[in-house]
Amino acid sequence: ITKIEVWVTNIGPAVTDNRNTVAFADLGEKNPYNPNIHTEPGYPFPSNYSNDLMQNLDTAQIRDINTVTTYLTGKGFVSGEDYQKVELARRLTPTEYVFNSKLGFISLNSTLNSDQTLSVAYQYTVIGYDSIFQVGEFSDQGIASPKCLVTKLLKSTNVNTHIPMYKLMMKNVYAIGAYQVMKEDF
Repeated sequence: ITKIEVWVTNIGPAVTDNRNTVAFADLGEKNPYNPNIHTEPGYPFPSNYSNDLMQNLDTAQIRDINTVTTYLTGKGFVSGEDYQKVELARRLTPTEYVFNSKLGFISLNSTLNSDQTLSVAYQYTVIGYDSIFQVGEFSDQGIASPKCLVTKLLKSTNVNTHIPMYKLMMKNVYAIGAYQVMKEDF
């Protein structure tokens, strides 16, 4: 991972790094959960073009925080499951999380409340490929505030263990100080 922005629902007063975001669970997914979203051939790695989600949406409608819910609901999307609209989400500073650029996971330094969302935008490279792959949009890519940024939803306000997003939600990970531990012999 060469670049990352982490966004959470802001609790408290507005800060300088606030933006409206629309986070999609199926953004960058090769096997989307929503049956109305289809895989795009020719994209072997997660990116904004892994499926037809972004190609089938009206960009003007999803950029407007006031119309995005009506627009997405009309297209069959379910809030909290397929997407999450966050008004004035707060971009975390690099001191508020730790991420492993090689393995691609992040760990927050504080807990999230059940009514908070977590979403990301990231770029990465793959050895043997010249391309830079991207999932989501960054705040410095020319999308002026108050227009919504599109991000990858990792945690919504709807906790449902039956949807694939649950696998992306953070769970406790403990270092046991051992190497080459096999599942079979554990």
